[in-house]
Amino acid sequence: MPNNTQRLDFNVEQDAWEPMVYYDGSDTPIVWHATNVRSGGSDVSDIFQADKDGNIMQADVGSLDNGLPVKVRGVTKRFYLGMVGVLQQMFVRLLSVEDTLTITITAGGSEFGQIVRAYSIDLNTPIGPVDKEIKIRLERELVGRWAQIQISGSVVNGPAVRDVLLWWLPLRMGRVKL
Repeated sequence: MPNNTQRLDFNVEQDAWEPMVYYDGSDTPIVWHATNVRSGGSDVSDIFQADKDGNIMQADVGSLDNGLPVKVRGVTKRFYLGMVGVLQQMFVRLLSVEDTLTITITAGGSEFGQIVRAYSIDLNTPIGPVDKEIKIRLERELVGRWAQIQISGSVVNGPAVRDVLLWWLPLRMGRVKL
């Protein structure tokens, strides 16, 4: 059986297969051997996985993973802005739950180098589980030809990110100042 840290999982929302890497509580990639679904005697389909040492564990139990908060990390591909631009603000719409996420924005590809800024967002609202819209004002030094967004955190209530919108303004288009 091959030892892989990366495997293909089917994303039902995108209707496509995507490479996934799973991490344990200490941010070490987990090497998985197999996945199985328990069957027989009930309508419950529990997912079990075996790690590289042969230990079998239940992958997800309620809103926890083996008794620990679920670590999530999603990264977009670098997207080209078409010119050197200043990233201004970002809007995130997601399900309001009692969790905190970190959004990391990276800009690069210009003479300003690669610039990384992280923003912590609180997902809780006092009115209960409804969609929450969060506006993040970005620092003015996020300048570049491309941008990349990462959302990460340890969650127990399963926040669902609905939309991410990034606003930016052109700084210059191909001009060179001598």
